[in-house]
Amino acid sequence: ATLPDAVIQTLSVKDETSIDLTFSPQANVQYKADLSLNNQTSFQPVRNIFETTAAQRTESFASLQTNNNFYCVRLRKFDPCLNTSAPAGNTPYICTVRFNAEAQNKKNVLSWTPSDPLISGYTISRNSDLNFASVSATSFQDNSVVCKTDYCYRITAQWPGNAKSVSAEKCVKAFSTDIPDPVTDISSTMDETGAEFSWVESTLFTPTAYSIRRAQGGNNFLTIAETPDNNYLDPAYTQKTITNYQIVYTDACDNKSPASRTFRPVDLSGEVKNDNSISLSWNTYKGYIGGVQEYLLTKFDDEGEILGTETTTDTVYTDNLRDPDHQRVQYRVTAKPVNTPAGISLSNTAEFTRQARLVFPTAFTPDGKGPAENETFRVFGEYIESIELKIFDRWGKLLFTTNDLDKPWDGRINGQELPQSVYIWRAEIADKLGKTFIRTGSVALLRN
Repeated sequence: ATLPDAVIQTLSVKDETSIDLTFSPQANVQYKADLSLNNQTSFQPVRNIFETTAAQRTESFASLQTNNNFYCVRLRKFDPCLNTSAPAGNTPYICTVRFNAEAQNKKNVLSWTPSDPLISGYTISRNSDLNFASVSATSFQDNSVVCKTDYCYRITAQWPGNAKSVSAEKCVKAFSTDIPDPVTDISSTMDETGAEFSWVESTLFTPTAYSIRRAQGGNNFLTIAETPDNNYLDPAYTQKTITNYQIVYTDACDNKSPASRTFRPVDLSGEVKNDNSISLSWNTYKGYIGGVQEYLLTKFDDEGEILGTETTTDTVYTDNLRDPDHQRVQYRVTAKPVNTPAGISLSNTAEFTRQARLVFPTAFTPDGKGPAENETFRVFGEYIESIELKIFDRWGKLLFTTNDLDKPWDGRINGQELPQSVYIWRAEIADKLGKTFIRTGSVALLRN
């Protein structure tokens, strides 16, 4: 009395020109397959279907344009005895999903048609995840993508009676055009191997390769190295030329960052003044985004033992502390950053040698009437390890000799006072570093 409906299981977009309908017909019931283009009402008959068994079967429909259209399919019951079909309004239908996937900056945007009140929801599959997301709308934005990664999607629409309409698979490659943040905090260390740099990696971008740029003597920046690591040693660094650096990196999305702040390693230099004070200076370190909190100047002896430290925010310092025990000294500057995870920066080690300075009077009065220091003549000074002092008269006769730094000449020879005159002295000296040199001069012996 009532013809039964066929049970539709799946409508799948096979490719860009064909679709497959999988269903279970009732035995010995004739059906007319109808198609409708881009709507659920304008159906046109395309074929007759008749089976003597109720086994599941698949019908294919070809010569279509599935990329540009969606198609609705219905299986209309036909009564050959009465030559009538079931009313169209009572015939179930199912529609294909016309699906588009587009890669946009840091996201993949999916959209599809149709939207039908019979559809209870959509399931999105992504790559091997068959249940990646479930939505009720006809669009979806996938923000959990990694650039340069291929993503393949399908949309499955849930129709009444557990019927499913499965779209064609659409694949896109994710990308990002976001410009990476520049490297902001760079520390440097200088030693005999060259200048070594390390920097803090970005937490928002994934660097894949760093470019080290160098400019020497005011010239343009040139790339000198590529490295995947966040550190680099430049063995060609020299203090003889002012050298600046920049760091640029490429992220995992092939986007290039702006150049880092231009920075120069802490370059320490100085000179020994005539009074044996040491004047030091160094450049302001600019590798930290927050700047330098302070500089620590460390002083060493020639064996590397620390002699003292000074903290300053300036970039000049004069060491005029008298230090009779250390003729040769070394200095190194440590730059400490302000509020940054970057490490400290170390300058080169600068070595200085103070000169052995002589002190001697130009006259003395060995008469027992003046201050004690005026009664004798001696040569002394800073950083003198040994001395051989000789006194001569104006004709070159040797009058006095001593190797004792604390033994002065009292103006006598063999216990006899010498007359008032000008006498010549000659000193062979060795300083604390073993360097020898000769000094000569004259001294006036005065008597009242």
